[in-house]
Amino acid sequence: MCLLVSSTALYSGYFVYQKRRCDEASTPLSVRVAACEALCRNGNSQPCVWVGDHYDTEDSLDRNPTQAASFYEQACRGGELTGCKRLGKLYLDGIGVAKDEAKAISLFRRTCDGGDMKCCSFLGVLYEQGRGVEKNMSKAAKLYQQACDGGVASGCYVVATLIQEGKHLDRDPAKAVALFQKACDIGDQESLGGCNELGIAYKNGEGVPQDLTKAAMIFKRACDRGRFTACSNLARMYREGRGVEKDMARAVALSQKACDGDEMESCTDLGIFYRDGQGMPRDLTRAAALFERACGKEEASGCVFLGIFYRDGQGMPRDLTRAVALFERACDKGELAGCMGLGILYRDGQGMPRDLIKAVALFEQACDKGEIRSCVNLGSIYNNADKPLKDYAKAAALFQKACEGGQEVACFNLSLLYREGSGVGRDLARAQRLRQRACDLGYAGSCVAQKGPR
Repeated sequence: MCLLVSSTALYSGYFVYQKRRCDEASTPLSVRVAACEALCRNGNSQPCVWVGDHYDTEDSLDRNPTQAASFYEQACRGGELTGCKRLGKLYLDGIGVAKDEAKAISLFRRTCDGGDMKCCSFLGVLYEQGRGVEKNMSKAAKLYQQACDGGVASGCYVVATLIQEGKHLDRDPAKAVALFQKACDIGDQESLGGCNELGIAYKNGEGVPQDLTKAAMIFKRACDRGRFTACSNLARMYREGRGVEKDMARAVALSQKACDGDEMESCTDLGIFYRDGQGMPRDLTRAAALFERACGKEEASGCVFLGIFYRDGQGMPRDLTRAVALFERACDKGELAGCMGLGILYRDGQGMPRDLIKAVALFEQACDKGEIRSCVNLGSIYNNADKPLKDYAKAAALFQKACEGGQEVACFNLSLLYREGSGVGRDLARAQRLRQRACDLGYAGSCVAQKGPR
């Protein structure tokens, strides 16, 4: 008996067979690729994305960005927005196709309008950077907000940051906190940045009442899920005993975890622990290695501590030339302690000819921006230098600023100026009060002076 089978039935069976081979991860890769390609060529756009991803994967032996672009284009024409988004990224970077940022923007806009909220957030980045479009922060903010409303944590995070800083949106700390909370509550990996910022808000009492215990809990939640910045913040709370019981061993473990995750500030913190023997045996060689690693990754405070080690010969041979270079590098990156360190070397003529004018400029730069110790150093130059630099009035003003900032030596030096009437009106009662403040702040020399003749 001869059975007749319709061509429609044959095609249906072929389709089911190929789809099964395309969908099943256990199918041998070459067979799976061939099956998905066959489906794609026959007008099934969804498998086109998978094939495109196969050819676009960096570690694939079959990597072929041009092929990937072709399959993504087929997917996009068939209405698969993921294909449009993938194709847009290839056009944006000029991979597998001629670079065409305008075409990339068009594809991203189509994907965003089709409901891919993550693509809206990415489009916001492009408007913020002015890449492929004219820079427009207003449009960027609207796209970030659209993404946030669609449940994308990165969109909420960026809008919250703009509101927190008052950049392009009205500053509103409470609203920023609410958005960081929304980002955190989304719960995916992108949400962890929001959790970290939420923890900072509770730690500092910005936009919400200060709650150190809650801040520590939020940092822990983010740290446990791999947000190493949160591990770093939690480590500092354990180190200081804020919101948690002080626990140096825990602070060290968290700093190590964050450092291992390439959080360079934590590598510097860990170096300080090794330098001071806090929560572990003292190890200057290990501290130096950590400062070196942090500095090498452009963490400026790591360069400062490494510079101090080279300057003083701690954990390594003394090398003033290297110290100068490290302090200069840190200062150029805006690390005020680096400017101060460089100023000290110019003042003392270490590693370079003595140059008080350059020292004054560096101390002034750091002092004006809040590095209080530099105010003491600058005041000391004006107090002790020969003319034309000597200026008791300037010295007094600088010591006053530093004393108010808790620098005990500045309080003591200011007391001497009031005692002698140098740069200020002579005032023995005020001089005595300043000596007492210096003593209370921990300057032993002032405590001795308090006991002696007045």
